[in-house]
Amino acid sequence: MGQLRLNRVDRFLLTNTVLLIGMIAAVYFTAQWEYYVYLAMFFVVGGLVWRWVRRFDSVPIWILIALQIGILAHFAGGLVHFGPEGVRLY
Repeated sequence: MGQLRLNRVDRFLLTNTVLLIGMIAAVYFTAQWEYYVYLAMFFVVGGLVWRWVRRFDSVPIWILIALQIGILAHFAGGLVHFGPEGVRLY
């Protein structure tokens, strides 16, 4: 049997899967249904993108870093609350 080798894209997707599941777990008691939709969409879209991108020899690290910044900013926007009413950023 061949040894399983993780490339950059594999590690990137695995890291973001863990982050998303951790975010869902952290807000479980106050989570709205939309977080579960995000989780389902992440697995479907993430899996399709992973299968497509994995065919390439390597993805430049700067692209993965830019994507990671965008993903973390998106997560933060959904979790950051403002004012005494606790209104979410979006």
